[in-house]
Amino acid sequence: MLSYNSGIANFVRHNQGGVAENFHKMALIKYAGKFLLHFFIVFVMLLLGSLLDIFLAAIGEFFGTYSYALFIVIFGVAGIFAAAATLSPPDYFKKNPVPLWVALLYNIIIGLLYYFPFALLEGGEYQPAFRSLGVMLVAGSLFFYYLYKKEKENPAS
Repeated sequence: MLSYNSGIANFVRHNQGGVAENFHKMALIKYAGKFLLHFFIVFVMLLLGSLLDIFLAAIGEFFGTYSYALFIVIFGVAGIFAAAATLSPPDYFKKNPVPLWVALLYNIIIGLLYYFPFALLEGGEYQPAFRSLGVMLVAGSLFFYYLYKKEKENPAS
């Protein structure tokens, strides 16, 4: 644990405004934690989409209404919900704010991860679903970012 007079804390305190303040280890951990929180929110939406898919597949087989298109649409809708959940942050982000453009960048990176490398997992069986989630995460994030900027420029009276 760093005390107030330890060497690293002393170095950061005396070099404020320089490289030490901007790139010290705690700042990197803080931003990595927020990126992981975004990734976790998207993963939870993926799990909820998977559970909904399993439920609808079980019911759909009984009624004969389940289709491959529904499989893709479910994960696309999960991507939109993930975008909404990560761009309308909970109390954690209100205490430690993340600029909106950083959240948008996180979502674009995560969307690209789902579109390219994650889609190829399991022999590509879930490729359309993961690509749908990645595309809709990026598109939904850009759309919500546009709405936020539009609202900020022209607030409702």
